[in-house]
Amino acid sequence: KVTYLTDMLTDKATDFIKENSKKPFFIYLSYNAVHTPMNAKKELMDRFASIADPGRRAYAAMMTSLDDGVGKVMETLKQQNLDKNTLIIFINDNGGATVNSSDNGPLRGMKGSKWEGGIRVAMMMRWPGNIAPNKTYNKPVSSLDILPTSIAAGNGKQKGTKKLDGINLIPYVNGKNKKVPHEALYWRRGVAAAMREDNWKLIRVKENVLLFNLSNDLSETINLAVKNP
Repeated sequence: KVTYLTDMLTDKATDFIKENSKKPFFIYLSYNAVHTPMNAKKELMDRFASIADPGRRAYAAMMTSLDDGVGKVMETLKQQNLDKNTLIIFINDNGGATVNSSDNGPLRGMKGSKWEGGIRVAMMMRWPGNIAPNKTYNKPVSSLDILPTSIAAGNGKQKGTKKLDGINLIPYVNGKNKKVPHEALYWRRGVAAAMREDNWKLIRVKENVLLFNLSNDLSETINLAVKNP
């Protein structure tokens, strides 16, 4: 049955949970919302009629569909008595784009860029008894950490000898490991590259080098490269 795609993905995920409730499972649920094309349900567009900009209205409506979908997945886990024994990681793949009425707030740049607006995203983790609720973890982590974290959560073992780029985050977010998960993080796309070490962020575009201290310049407005060669 073909329905609204965000709802369809939710239905597939909840059906999978019910079918596999008696054995360990892994779900990678990659919602389309709020990606383009910006197609929102009419009833949700009507709910947000007070938003004058049609792009932002569609964004709000699609975000609501996403939020409702996540809520149904969470409710299904609860109904199957799995909510206290399931690690849930929620993350978006990149910062807001320029074609879907996104707003990255104080973060400079957009999807695809090496500015914080392109690579700094929300990430949430929930695992009762293993991760304390209502806790904020501020050290930089990466989506590459999801695989080793998931393997560890399921008491699994990695096959082969290939070293994973990510690490198991559980000991860090629950406070057992006080060290920094990554000494540095790196990004590259085409001619643009970036790295972050502690609160220092370096961006290189061909021969041009920019350096920022994110602790007091989150919007990356003060280039410290000359001052700190």
